[in-house]
Amino acid sequence: HAPTMLSDLLFDSRNARRDLQFRLPRMPQWPAAEVPEVDVFVTFNEINQKHGTGVLLMHVFPFTQEIVSLRVKDTYHGEHTFGFYGLRLPLSNANRQQIVLRVSFALRRFRIRRVICIPYSALDLCVAIAVRDLYDVPLCLWIMDDQNLYGHNIPDEIFREAAEKASICFAISPDMRDGYEKKFGLRFYILPPVVPGHLISAKPPAFRRPAPNKPRGILIGNLWNQQWLDS
Repeated sequence: HAPTMLSDLLFDSRNARRDLQFRLPRMPQWPAAEVPEVDVFVTFNEINQKHGTGVLLMHVFPFTQEIVSLRVKDTYHGEHTFGFYGLRLPLSNANRQQIVLRVSFALRRFRIRRVICIPYSALDLCVAIAVRDLYDVPLCLWIMDDQNLYGHNIPDEIFREAAEKASICFAISPDMRDGYEKKFGLRFYILPPVVPGHLISAKPPAFRRPAPNKPRGILIGNLWNQQWLDS
């Protein structure tokens, strides 16, 4: 059975190289002595200013010269503005072994320092675990969107594997932290959303009193699109 497994592995490796060579952006070239040390970010989709995860990551990590960004899906037509090198891995129907091969090939010219995963699907976690295991680097999980307690994109088994292998786990709110700690029995810390300092007023603004016949309201939370206002 061993020769069959080896031939399957070699076949998968050749396919991984072929798929990635066709689909990845041109890899930067450096002399061997100047290969950069980078942090790898793993997300579900593109990082840009059009959704909350993208905005938050760009606020927290404004200097991206040492960031390589891996994603598993394109939901914004490939519009990605985070890291000096970002790519989508072709992982449709890939198993865990194939994911490892694709990750290894995609990162072959970098020295990996750590991996940070903002998971939204099981594939995100599989990629992050592959980076962590391949390069023996610290893994950080930052849970922004719940896809396990009440969402259903991430099964318990893969989440537990990632959380147990992580050096540190963050959740975006106290409620989310408490829920994950209770379910998995692991320590989670709070890392809340942030905004740039220049957007926070140092003194109360002067509001004009609205006309008595005009409706007034307070917006708390996010509006994803115009439909939320029209409904």
